[in-house]
Amino acid sequence: MTEKNLDIANHTSPKIVLSNFGQNPDISNCMINPKFSLTNFGQGKIMVTEFQMKVYSAVSKIPKGEVRSYKWVAKQIGNPKACRAVGNALNKNPYAPLVPCHRIIKSDGSIGGFAKGITLKKRLLKKEGVDCSRKHCYNLTRG
Repeated sequence: MTEKNLDIANHTSPKIVLSNFGQNPDISNCMINPKFSLTNFGQGKIMVTEFQMKVYSAVSKIPKGEVRSYKWVAKQIGNPKACRAVGNALNKNPYAPLVPCHRIIKSDGSIGGFAKGITLKKRLLKKEGVDCSRKHCYNLTRG
């Protein structure tokens, strides 16, 4: 299978096939150079769209202990109106926690969604120093 394939069965956009994740755990290198390979820890190949790769690349750059909005991610990938599409891509994130989708919140500061549940998202953020116990999330170290 080539690195880029057209998913003919579903008539969708071109996808990138990723394999051998354990050999190169640095996802930022994969985003820059798709020849680097990733797998789901040896459990077969994962196919993601180019849009998803852009989203995962942007999110992987968010430092631990900080949060960004879906809108911020959409702007980073050059598609500022794609907030919902960003959320959909993060909901399918096969690279967690390398791609820390728990660091993405709504523009109004509220928690937003999380595929594994809001309780876990809050716990992960709290562990990184982000407080989401109130209506809005904020960094505990910055106030």
